[in-house]
Amino acid sequence: MFDTETRRFVYANAGHQPTMHWCAGREGVEWLRTGGAAVGLLPEVAYETEEVAFGPGDVFLFYTDGITDAEDASGLDFGHERLAEVVRENRDRSARAIVSAVHSAVESFRGPEDAGDDATVIVVRSPTGPA
Repeated sequence: MFDTETRRFVYANAGHQPTMHWCAGREGVEWLRTGGAAVGLLPEVAYETEEVAFGPGDVFLFYTDGITDAEDASGLDFGHERLAEVVRENRDRSARAIVSAVHSAVESFRGPEDAGDDATVIVVRSPTGPA
């Protein structure tokens, strides 16, 4: 849940990839890893929630493992560092442009091979003005 008035993001993770938080104020990436087992895997699982502050120009990137696990011809994974670099290079662009940049980078890295897995990306970008 994003609260734009208090600039707080409350989240839980149910077995998905860690959310990437590009912190514009300190020019760095934070991986939001709090979570639990995959939804439906275990009965009556309680999921921890965490809260993180965000500032003007911060970027949150949600993605499936088809992004980070995409392989090049030699079997090397695209990985989290490449993903973070794409966001760093595009951090001042719109959320839509960041999504496109991630997909383009993954496709270029993977080459002509089929994706083999879903490759979903969602970007939330905090406005650069006051709350």
